[in-house]
Amino acid sequence: MLDVRDIPRILAASVFYRGPVGDTAEAYARASAWVGERAYLPAGAPREVYLAQPGLLGPGVVEAEIQLPVLTKAR
Repeated sequence: MLDVRDIPRILAASVFYRGPVGDTAEAYARASAWVGERAYLPAGAPREVYLAQPGLLGPGVVEAEIQLPVLTKAR
């Protein structure tokens, strides 16, 4: 089944990742640390936006933007 969805606009910390499909943990950790060091709070499930078609960069290699939704901390 194919469906069209309206994806809500969010404020997100994002990090670019290119590498083996199974090695994204370091990119997630880097983004989470960045959020924790600044005036932001995590605000939902992360998203991965793939920037290259599977197989284009080689077997098992992905290029993606990892997005962590955030809220600004109250001051």
